[in-house]
Amino acid sequence: MRASSDAPVDRQRFVAVVEEDCTGCNACVDYCLVDCIEPAPPNPDPRSPAPISVREDECIGCFVCAKVCEELAVNAIRLVPIDAARSGTRVQSGRRSASPRVPGTTS
Repeated sequence: MRASSDAPVDRQRFVAVVEEDCTGCNACVDYCLVDCIEPAPPNPDPRSPAPISVREDECIGCFVCAKVCEELAVNAIRLVPIDAARSGTRVQSGRRSASPRVPGTTS
């Protein structure tokens, strides 16, 4: 039997978002624990999202992709609360204030 103090903690869910400076190296694709990151389909539009796509509904917010990107000194992936990503709320990034966007989605 669990004591009331052992009740599960409701943790905030995070999702990976990709900054415009993504190089498309695909290192995050190889390291994603749940295979929710994939190369985006080719798009000739220069204003198109980053060259990778994150399936938001499958992302577990584990931070592995962001750490891999950080190790490569690109820092193009960050994790934000899923509610902010879905609502388009502006989130303060370490480099600039940017509207979170999940590549592969339209906004």
